[in-house]
Amino acid sequence: MWIYREITSELRELAKTFPVVALVGPRQVGKTSLLERVFPEYAYVSLDVAVQAEAAETRPTDFLSRFPPPVVLDEIQYAPSFFRFIKTEVDKRKGDKGLFIITGSQNFMLLENLSESLAGRAAVVPFLSLSGREWSHAREISQHFGWQDFLFRGFFL
Repeated sequence: MWIYREITSELRELAKTFPVVALVGPRQVGKTSLLERVFPEYAYVSLDVAVQAEAAETRPTDFLSRFPPPVVLDEIQYAPSFFRFIKTEVDKRKGDKGLFIITGSQNFMLLENLSESLAGRAAVVPFLSLSGREWSHAREISQHFGWQDFLFRGFFL
């Protein structure tokens, strides 16, 4: 079941404006599912897979040749040194937009790396669980759960 997220059009616009868009938020709120729908033409790689994270960290040039931009890099916090390589790649491609869409679940570490390495190059988009409006528009869900259930779950399904 797919629930339309209000942030969809904003993500598309940001990718036309910035070389890097960072979607940050807790696990299991739908970051990956959203990006697969919004950017189906992008390559996708999960750095939650240890071998991928290791390749990004130890062989960044080879990694990028396997996954060239535009690319979604999911769970980027597992390859923190790759931020410097993203910066270098963005600087080489001055003027190009929407090169990297990155996601992360560990906000503090991710935001620290973003601010140090990608300042001025990345749009940071906080992404949380469903808003009340999104929930109320999701008829399939609201038929099965009342507002009390939704609030009790902390807006998570």
